[in-house]
Amino acid sequence: MLLYIVGAGGFGREVLCYARDVGRDVTTGTPLTVAGFLDDHRGALDGHAVGTTVVGGVADAPIGPDAAFVIAIGDPRVRWKLAGALAARGARFATIVHPTAYVAPGARLGAGAIIGPFAFVSDNVTVGSHTIFNTYCSAGHDATLGRCVVMSPYAVVNGNTTVGDGAFFGTHATLVLGKRLGAWAKLGAGAVALADLADGTLAVGVPAAGAIKYAAPIEPGPPA
Repeated sequence: MLLYIVGAGGFGREVLCYARDVGRDVTTGTPLTVAGFLDDHRGALDGHAVGTTVVGGVADAPIGPDAAFVIAIGDPRVRWKLAGALAARGARFATIVHPTAYVAPGARLGAGAIIGPFAFVSDNVTVGSHTIFNTYCSAGHDATLGRCVVMSPYAVVNGNTTVGDGAFFGTHATLVLGKRLGAWAKLGAGAVALADLADGTLAVGVPAAGAIKYAAPIEPGPPA
């Protein structure tokens, strides 16, 4: 199976390394060979010797039975838009789990999820499609994360938590036991959410506090 990485920026180059390290789609066991990047900025890799190239723009995605895609962009809204558009065209998405990550046998990973080095996904955790666990992120038992959630390095969701679609965690942000971070909310770097936070909230500090700043995107998103 040929793997196309959507987004050739810094995170895209990291995902390239992950894909090469694991060499397969972890949910199906299908071997993956990186075919290249899809990025509307054709010069995105200039100055970076990564052993592959930008082979086309996003509109050039070669949808077919021998192609799989992973979206390597850290903005939840962009992930949502691209995942929805590619899914509508019939794209297949690969799920990438770095070999150093731990995913419990009872955890469930959605299509297109990326689980980075040294991340931890505990028992009975649900990770929605196209959600990112960056390096050293963790999710405690029975947590549920929606689609296109982005967890920056060292972010933590503790047990029995709920995270809505498109939520964003800054580095070292924490959602404590049993609480909810709403859809399209942002928890700033180092913030600790000790109470539920509504959809669209931007919250910072310890304890995290803020106000509703963001609306849900109007574009149709990917399947769960």
